[in-house]
Amino acid sequence: MTNGKGIREAIAELLPPNNARCIAPPGRIIAGSGRPILVPSLMRSGTHILIDLILNNFPAYRRQPLYVDLDHCLLADPSEDAVLRGGRYVLKTHAPNFPSSERGQEALRQIAEKSFIISPVRLNADVQRSHAAFGVPDAGDFRLAHQKFEAFWQPYLRLQVPFDELVDPERCPGVLRQISQCIGQPMPTRPRLPPAKRRIVNVLLAKTLTRLLGHRSPVINTTIGFAQPAVPPRSVR
Repeated sequence: MTNGKGIREAIAELLPPNNARCIAPPGRIIAGSGRPILVPSLMRSGTHILIDLILNNFPAYRRQPLYVDLDHCLLADPSEDAVLRGGRYVLKTHAPNFPSSERGQEALRQIAEKSFIISPVRLNADVQRSHAAFGVPDAGDFRLAHQKFEAFWQPYLRLQVPFDELVDPERCPGVLRQISQCIGQPMPTRPRLPPAKRRIVNVLLAKTLTRLLGHRSPVINTTIGFAQPAVPPRSVR
């Protein structure tokens, strides 16, 4: 390997993100107490930045595996029972822009009614640019995807977090205070904020340890691509 990108690609091949320490499935949901946090989002809107902010600052939600891919979980078993028995997990979903059965959709609604719901929010134009930057060949109709998403989630009380605040070190502590109030967990005394894109060594180390150690990693970084920046380009207004 002669460059940083080659090293990142090699690590990504050796340590894929979809391992049982990090995500269910393939990991198994373990029974617990309390209410889950449901993170519904459009793809490329800051989903994993928000998930990591929660996992790094609210220890009650740092579980093994680290979070639940609810879409794939309900695709394999369209029932809310195992998910709700898990208690305090972070649940990720891109519904309704993800194929699911009618029973799976009903299970999702049951889970939503019993969860704290927190969504990252990003301008559609910025989401589309992020798809293009990450090499997605056909991102589809963003306006239609956004309309479907908002129509599905409109009945539920959600804390909506602007993407720009998630990646701004000065405003992100305010996001943490909102999350703390939303989920009834104490505000961390030393908040751990999303990493700066330029700190590539720290980012790679956190990603590697997260995939090796799961919830025992000193810093959680569940973002997917080793060959990509840790934080997507910021919105341009």
